[in-house]
Amino acid sequence: MEENEILTETPVAAGVETDILDTPEIAVPPKEADAHQGIISGVELTTFQSGATAIKVNLQSTNNPNVTDKKNIFLPEQFVENIYVTEAEMDDSVPEGKKMSPKDQLGRAKQDIYGAKRVDKKTKVETRFGGLIPLAIAPGRTSADAATAALGSVRKPTTLAEFVAVLNALLAGVEVVFRRRPQRDDPQFLEVDGIYEPEVVNDAKRSAKLFTDRTLAWAPDGE
Repeated sequence: MEENEILTETPVAAGVETDILDTPEIAVPPKEADAHQGIISGVELTTFQSGATAIKVNLQSTNNPNVTDKKNIFLPEQFVENIYVTEAEMDDSVPEGKKMSPKDQLGRAKQDIYGAKRVDKKTKVETRFGGLIPLAIAPGRTSADAATAALGSVRKPTTLAEFVAVLNALLAGVEVVFRRRPQRDDPQFLEVDGIYEPEVVNDAKRSAKLFTDRTLAWAPDGE
């Protein structure tokens, strides 16, 4: 007998159910969508085993100290290599197996960072809504101060690592409200699907639109 040979002392007879370890299934309900007041605890660059690169925004609930989460902003390779790549230089073809082109991916990422542009039809005045940077600018932080803290002087970043370092200096500690929903592929876990200014909780109209059917961590009993 070989040293590593495995003996089956009780063979399973032909025709007998072979999955003898079957036990009754227990259903796991999906997590409930929720929303928290909190802070951005830090911003960092992260690379996945797949090769994808993302800016990771770390979040900490101030309603529940046990709740932490993150939002990943995925970046196309062209931006990873050159943060000043222009729209004309971006690839607008959709790679096989992907849902959007690198150009569209970068457009979405920049909306997450800078906010989306909105132009008033009458006044032609351009404003931005959403985005991470406006969350820091509103309470008085400046990119110049962030650059000084991260890079040692008021200058533009030259690499993605420097860009993220300035973004971290600008955003770390900023108060926010973030909401979460069950992940599409695994609803037993939650994912961040929105980050907003802290004043949104006092805006009844927007709160009704953004937080309907969600557990509010700042409400009595989390209602």
